[in-house]
Amino acid sequence: MAYTVKKSLTLTTDNTSGATGYIPSEGFFNGSLINIVYHPGSTPFTTNADVTVTIEGTTQTVLDLVNFTGFNSYVPRQAIQSTTGGSTTGGVPFVLANERLKVTVSNASTGTSGTFTAIVQ
Repeated sequence: MAYTVKKSLTLTTDNTSGATGYIPSEGFFNGSLINIVYHPGSTPFTTNADVTVTIEGTTQTVLDLVNFTGFNSYVPRQAIQSTTGGSTTGGVPFVLANERLKVTVSNASTGTSGTFTAIVQ
């Protein structure tokens, strides 16, 4: 039986206009990454902010957002290949096996913040 896990991370940028954190902050995810949701903080990231989400162990890029802003919900998918290795349309969820997500914010103003929530099933 599949169950759903939801974990959040709030990041506040430092004097380098960046921040890095991990979801979950303790433990690991096991399952398919269904959704990543961003909620702006009381002082949201500036419109020129860049956000990168990677899988910590494999370093696969899940999201790579440039000039990102505002409330957003993402359903990231991994590209798939045919049996001969060629590209096909569509994608499948990223599978996390004892993994965490690394969230990196850059090019945002100092002291800005937001919360990232990952949903895994």
